[in-house]
Amino acid sequence: MPDTAETTTGRDRIVACALELLHADRPDELSIREVSRRAGVASGTPYHHFGDKAGLLAACARVGWDDLTARLQAVDAEGAIVDQISALAAEYATFAFENPGCYRLMMARRFDDPSRFADLDARRAVALEAVIGRLASSPSRPAEKSRAMAMWSMMHGYVMLRLDGAATGDGDPEAQLQALAEMVARIAVLSWGGC
Repeated sequence: MPDTAETTTGRDRIVACALELLHADRPDELSIREVSRRAGVASGTPYHHFGDKAGLLAACARVGWDDLTARLQAVDAEGAIVDQISALAAEYATFAFENPGCYRLMMARRFDDPSRFADLDARRAVALEAVIGRLASSPSRPAEKSRAMAMWSMMHGYVMLRLDGAATGDGDPEAQLQALAEMVARIAVLSWGGC
């Protein structure tokens, strides 16, 4: 059995290659044989580390959730709450556009076996908490979880439409994203009855 450092390195390399392939492919199209080839490992090595394709995809989703959470938590907490919320919404969408295959994987309900994948729901909750925590930092703001879920849903809808090519719109996609993020923030603030 290889030492822990070698195992971690091989495992991490396999996940990194799978994430790279997910940029071009949808999760169902990911080939373990191609992941193995790119990682420079035997075709059975991913099965040794992850058990099956679902285990490898779950490892990729874990990396995605951790990255998204870190990015949301890093959004500047200074300034007006509407600006903070707008920045959170834009960061959420930017993550998805930079990692489309991983984002699709993270949002899919393919990890429903709680005996294997309970940690993925926990990671999703931590990412949502990054938004809820920001909303809760504003005085007298009831129903933060519902509000955060509404914001998440609006941005997710836009992201999926854009990833599928249905939300092309006119003009610059970055300007379109910023306008939508600001609109989502204003809706959240208006639902509180003001700024």
